[in-house]
Amino acid sequence: HVAQRVVPGMLERGWGRVVAVSTPIATTPNARGAAYATAKAGQDTFVRALAREVANTGVTANLVVVREIDTAHLRETAPTPRNAGSTTPDEIAAAMRFLCSDEAAAINGARIPLDGR
Repeated sequence: HVAQRVVPGMLERGWGRVVAVSTPIATTPNARGAAYATAKAGQDTFVRALAREVANTGVTANLVVVREIDTAHLRETAPTPRNAGSTTPDEIAAAMRFLCSDEAAAINGARIPLDGR
């Protein structure tokens, strides 16, 4: 619904960015997690289809892929194998800022993994 409301204006202006947060579960679901995985896979498919629809218009649509958001910064203060692939809010914001910049104009339809330390 948000994209339906904002993308037409972006297309009119010839510039805009759509960035969504996804998860590796969208492509590699966990046991008993079908509903969540299906919803995230649907989001991924929508964003990547949107990227094709807006190609070469100045508008881009991309995904950042996050396994777990490390709001407590445990990856640095109490590292474990479980939190090694977590992502801090600052890292997510930095990736999104880049994808929303003019410098990222050539990136469209990408799934950018932020979980691969």
